[in-house]
Amino acid sequence: NAEYMGTVALLVTWFAISFGWYGLILWIPTLFEKANLNFSVYASTFIVAAANLPGNVVSALLMDRIGRRAVLAGSMGLAAVVGVVFAFSSSTWAVLTLSCLFNGISIAGWNALDCLSTELFPTVLRSPAMGLLAAAGRVGSMAAQFTNGALIDSSVMVLLLCTAGMMLVGAVAAALLPHDTANKVVDDEVAEVAVAQ
Repeated sequence: NAEYMGTVALLVTWFAISFGWYGLILWIPTLFEKANLNFSVYASTFIVAAANLPGNVVSALLMDRIGRRAVLAGSMGLAAVVGVVFAFSSSTWAVLTLSCLFNGISIAGWNALDCLSTELFPTVLRSPAMGLLAAAGRVGSMAAQFTNGALIDSSVMVLLLCTAGMMLVGAVAAALLPHDTANKVVDDEVAEVAVAQ
């Protein structure tokens, strides 16, 4: 059934993007320290967070043009590629640049995921569905903290490859979503979903 497939794909995507994004972003100060970047914690966090702005602008421009599903799957796939390159980078400036790229690209995925998550469910199911999806995301971000906490001192490369792998899993799950909601009327009732298909 397309509704169940969509829900499962969204659950996996929420888990994966939360694991990948929160898993990396919350460890940025520690990763910068390990890369011998001589920035303060505040400066490094500010620089990486500032990368959200171009990501927000680009996603806003692309969301209705190419579709939410394409923005979500594409940004998660690109973030996975950036994560792999990041894993094999040793230059301090490469670490900073790749951290910014990862954040800027990932935020586009978050924007598309938020739109898709609310628009794929009829109004009467929207709040419980968002609660379930957000819970899957919280589990993903908690799992990332335990995983990254275990890996940070033994292998930053494996930590970054795990992050990239989860973003790739999310990209595949997003690509498997049964339909896109760009430029479509959002359903109000469950019966309207059945009639539309």
